[in-house]
Amino acid sequence: MAGIRPLGRGRILHLVAGAPHRPRDRDPPSAPGSGRGDSMTRVLLTRDRERSADLAQALEKIGLSVAIEPVTRTVYEVQGLPWPGLAGWRWLAFTSVPAVVAFSQALRETGATLPPRLKIAAVGPATAAEISRRLRTPDYAALQAHGASLAQELLAADPRLPGSALLWPCAAQPRDEFPQALTRAGVRVVPWPCYRTEAVPSRELADRLKVHAPWQAAVFAAPSAVEAFVQAWPPPWDFAAAALGATTAEALREAGAGRVIVSPGTGTEDLVRAVVQALNVSSPERTPRP
Repeated sequence: MAGIRPLGRGRILHLVAGAPHRPRDRDPPSAPGSGRGDSMTRVLLTRDRERSADLAQALEKIGLSVAIEPVTRTVYEVQGLPWPGLAGWRWLAFTSVPAVVAFSQALRETGATLPPRLKIAAVGPATAAEISRRLRTPDYAALQAHGASLAQELLAADPRLPGSALLWPCAAQPRDEFPQALTRAGVRVVPWPCYRTEAVPSRELADRLKVHAPWQAAVFAAPSAVEAFVQAWPPPWDFAAAALGATTAEALREAGAGRVIVSPGTGTEDLVRAVVQALNVSSPERTPRP
């Protein structure tokens, strides 16, 4: 069975057309957008500060201005949630980082331990890294960070998977490409909804985004982030979008984004390269305000 893809960190790309090549200290979290002139190329990050920190630092090292404005909030709902037990499952599959966080919380609260024979699958490197940190090294990580890809790869890697049961910790309203692909092959997929993603209210988010405007590129990590952003800042947009994964890119295109660059991976270097490519095709016009 294939193992986890290496999660090594390579060199950060240090050249951006038209950007000054000098490191900058990040702006204080209490005053986003302060002390920056509109003439400086700016990138908007739409995840929370903790998950945006490494990317923000890498982008600032190549001379870009960074604005961090989370567009969604994750609510974990493991308290009072019926525990599915860990006996009888052939695979435990994760298709998001929040699902790993929620499952590990429930595991700790119940005092349960992972059976050695239970196989663990991850949708991509970021999820695999979180599994390794909170549970144990996963047995398989998809070559492409996409639910349908994980399903097809698991079926190819484990001929005994059809006819068996798979536990799937997931969001309250999950995307269906992962379970559908497995169910068609005869796998009994049992979802365990353990968290939900809430959009920041559109008026509140619009006001927060206006503080950061203009920006020349924005980074999106999930379809839910795209949906929340569109409600507050509807297309058409004159900035380019960098997407983490094909599913997020598809959501951006469906929303009407004109220029979408897909990150080749989930690591910081991959995202930096996607942003650089996005800026190379982005127009110099100002971000429209809704």
